[in-house]
Amino acid sequence: MKLAFLLLRERILDFLRATRASISVEAALIMPLLAWWYAGSFVFFDAFKTYNQSVKASYTISDILTRQLYEIGPSYIDGLGDLFEYLNESPGNSWIRVSSVSWDISADDYRLDWSYATGSHNALKSADIDTIRPKLPKIGVGETLVIVESFLPYKPLFNVNFAARTYYNFVPSRPRYASKVPYNPNL
Repeated sequence: MKLAFLLLRERILDFLRATRASISVEAALIMPLLAWWYAGSFVFFDAFKTYNQSVKASYTISDILTRQLYEIGPSYIDGLGDLFEYLNESPGNSWIRVSSVSWDISADDYRLDWSYATGSHNALKSADIDTIRPKLPKIGVGETLVIVESFLPYKPLFNVNFAARTYYNFVPSRPRYASKVPYNPNL
């Protein structure tokens, strides 16, 4: 009995001291972790790329609008919405809202001049000015701001505990060549 115990003990110690391993066992143990890490890295960098694209596209739309000298209308803004979708490679998913605000000297507050949203989404209303007021820069009497808000839904390709979200960008800009961007709802 003592001999059997010594042999068993010796075998266990040999097993614990062994430095040889089976590569297939190690691969089976580490492969799920590597696959999760690779998928997570892909989702993280894809989400960052998508957000970065949406920011650049929003600034591009804002830059186009602030250079306008002639009246624009809903069809023009719908075209900019199509451009935003094209720049973000997201047909049918994203939308923009374009608004113009000015400083009302009599009310000593911002005043909504006009607003339009692409698709079936809601345009900004005068009552909504309070929600965006902290984001608005100070402007002088007679100045206007063109505000471009963009909304881009993002759904990750893999489920790695990264929730689907909507990227929202808020870009206020002053018109460049005129005091305001004229809007005609009939165009």
